[in-house]
Amino acid sequence: MVNGRLGREHKLADRAVEVSPWKDYRKVTGRLTWRLAVPNDLPRIRRLKNITERFLQQKQRNPNLFSVPVLLTLVAENSRGRVVDLLYVEAQVEIVKMACTEAGFTESIGLEDDLRSWLRSLGFRTALVTTNPRLKDRMAGGLISAGFRCVDELLSYWVQRI
Repeated sequence: MVNGRLGREHKLADRAVEVSPWKDYRKVTGRLTWRLAVPNDLPRIRRLKNITERFLQQKQRNPNLFSVPVLLTLVAENSRGRVVDLLYVEAQVEIVKMACTEAGFTESIGLEDDLRSWLRSLGFRTALVTTNPRLKDRMAGGLISAGFRCVDELLSYWVQRI
């Protein structure tokens, strides 16, 4: 079973991510029992999302929990069998640039729209760029203009919603 559908696999480019080992998964971690989510859990999952949004006073992401880029969705049941929590594993794209020429760096920013469009068509929503920390300041302007934001102070990790 792959996120509630027998015999199907998530497709990521030319690779398949098989979650059938999770089909019969049940793990008690104290007061909760975790298991693979199925589409019949969606009303309870929506309720959890609504409760969380009210508690945090902000909108939560609303991914399709049964398709790419979400690879695996688990729900937690309390002792009465009520779904009380959710965890999902989502794929993220890492963009890697090999050489360090000034022209190559500057002009690779021109690929942004094409890459974003293609990645969205595959179902991805987040891209990560990791740069050498020594180049962080040098690359910051180009990455910021391409819509990335730095997510750390020490290293050089940049993310963008695509």
